[in-house]
Amino acid sequence: MFESGAIENKMIIKEEDFSVEVVDAAFNIYYNLNFPQNFAFENMLSAYKFADKYDIKFIINHLEEYLIKNISTSNVCQLEKFSTDFNVTELHQSCVDFLIKCLQENIPILGADSLEKDFVFSLFLKTLSPVVETDTNV
Repeated sequence: MFESGAIENKMIIKEEDFSVEVVDAAFNIYYNLNFPQNFAFENMLSAYKFADKYDIKFIINHLEEYLIKNISTSNVCQLEKFSTDFNVTELHQSCVDFLIKCLQENIPILGADSLEKDFVFSLFLKTLSPVVETDTNV
């Protein structure tokens, strides 16, 4: 849509769907590969939703890469839920890997109580060492 240059290709964006700040950031990412300074984390997620709604793969890919690089103990739970809701598999796997590392190293996670119980149980099982069976007939 952006690349064609055709004037008849118009995108109508309702202000109640996405703020001007979020749309501007999405276009900055698309045209300049710039992530706005001091851009709120929630706005990054909104920019992803914007790109997803209008199927702008270039923005989706760059935002996913950005979010993966910026996973932290303060946002991993929010990113895990977001990645599940939007089926962002690479981001989701990065969150799982980060959470497992935190579990193994006993690092506190902000908002851990908001994670789904079945998901937490599967994480816990992944942190356990596999049981090696020995042959008792030898």
